[in-house]
Amino acid sequence: LLGCGAVARASLPLLFQLVDFDPKKLTIIDFVDVKDKIAAYLQMGVNFVKETITPENYQKLLSRYVHQGDLILDLSWNIDTCDFLQFCHQ
Repeated sequence: LLGCGAVARASLPLLFQLVDFDPKKLTIIDFVDVKDKIAAYLQMGVNFVKETITPENYQKLLSRYVHQGDLILDLSWNIDTCDFLQFCHQ
């Protein structure tokens, strides 16, 4: 999950309600430390990474957390989804 602003935090309950998955397989990446706002999800096993994604580092950063068959949910406000489509087709 890219971004953990208001939209992402509002989406988390729906995600867990509608999709059956292991919380330990969810990684949230945001440039702001919002651990206090998602504490309940962290206790469930969700991973949080405080990192700024840039055009220069997104390929290296995502290759650490995204693998074949994974889903990227881009709820960030400052990232061009087309850049990620290029990453996914590599």
